[in-house]
Amino acid sequence: MSCSLKAPGGGPSGAFVVAILALLFGSSTPVLAQPAVTAQLGGSFDSVALSGEEALWRGALAGRVAPEIQFAGERARVFYVLDGASAGEPGSWRSMDQRLGGTYRLDLGGGGQARVFLGADATFRRNGELWRDVNFDAWGAGLNLELRPRAGATLRTGYRVDDRSFANAPELDHSQHEGFVSLNLNLRTRTTLISEARMGWKGYAPQVSPLALPPVSPTGNSRGRGATLRLFVPIASAATGETARQLTWLVRVAQSLTDRTGLALQYTRRDPSGSPPSALVAIPPQVLDDEVYDDPFASDRRAWRASVKHAFASGAAVELSGTTERREYVSAVATDAAGEPLPFTRSDRIERAEVELLLPLLPGRTGDVALSLEAGMGLLRRRSNDDAYDYRSSGFSLGLRLEY
Repeated sequence: MSCSLKAPGGGPSGAFVVAILALLFGSSTPVLAQPAVTAQLGGSFDSVALSGEEALWRGALAGRVAPEIQFAGERARVFYVLDGASAGEPGSWRSMDQRLGGTYRLDLGGGGQARVFLGADATFRRNGELWRDVNFDAWGAGLNLELRPRAGATLRTGYRVDDRSFANAPELDHSQHEGFVSLNLNLRTRTTLISEARMGWKGYAPQVSPLALPPVSPTGNSRGRGATLRLFVPIASAATGETARQLTWLVRVAQSLTDRTGLALQYTRRDPSGSPPSALVAIPPQVLDDEVYDDPFASDRRAWRASVKHAFASGAAVELSGTTERREYVSAVATDAAGEPLPFTRSDRIERAEVELLLPLLPGRTGDVALSLEAGMGLLRRRSNDDAYDYRSSGFSLGLRLEY
């Protein structure tokens, strides 16, 4: 596995991340280091029925190992995360992510009323045979400020930069900048109000038309339609060279009904503008990465989510949730059953219902180790004018979570 840290466009390389970490932690001796680790392993089994076709059942496996160390009075933290997953046919859509980095907290004044968080990280993504051409290396760094002007109120603001390099698909190379501000209010009525706004800017590498990009494989197909698998989605118009922009905001209201039961309602809106993405990756239903391959700069989004959660005295918890959302893609062309472009852009409507259960195992017998069972069931209906993304799905998942 290659783990180079090359950054495109002459930008900072992985050495930049290492330098930041050295500055953050080099003067702190982790004498009182507090190690911790979280590990998860689970599987899911679900059916996917494309429009007009019979349901196909498939299984998926996923795992995570995330050790970290806190030191300098818990102000400093270094971490490593290894994520692995395999979906669909054995190995066909497998992926592995490695992420490492650190954060450091500066306390300004007493009582924690003002804090600054500095952080940097690097990510290496490696995919299975079918989509190895969209492997990438990335680095990121950020600065956040947290203020507590009065009891029950928290104001946060910050900035982050990310840079991703695709060795085999330079059409996807990009750098991204994001600033945000959020306000959290805890009222005496046991109501929590959260509002947040994010503004993003994204610059893509110079491109040729993504329609000229070749298919990945002459066999197999992410759509289940019998046509050649395409790795890239047709684009209605080429990028203009102007910076892509995106404004996202959300409002969330949470209400405690009892000491252990709460309701929450959230509305999210995303509006892109500027230059459209120059290339998008076509991936199978439900195998989505909304931050990279399903580029959020490529579509607007309107979403409502409602949930109710109950925590039991034993430590178990159950949550029921429902989501409805709409996405209108600004440049991704819809395709027909054969994968051929249609004369309009893609539009999706999504409804989702889920129930999730967390159940501690052997409570009181594992000391510093917490072992939990995680289970879930879900129903999904995605209505799209793109034949590949018009489908129904239902399934369940089961896994173990270990924390130390």
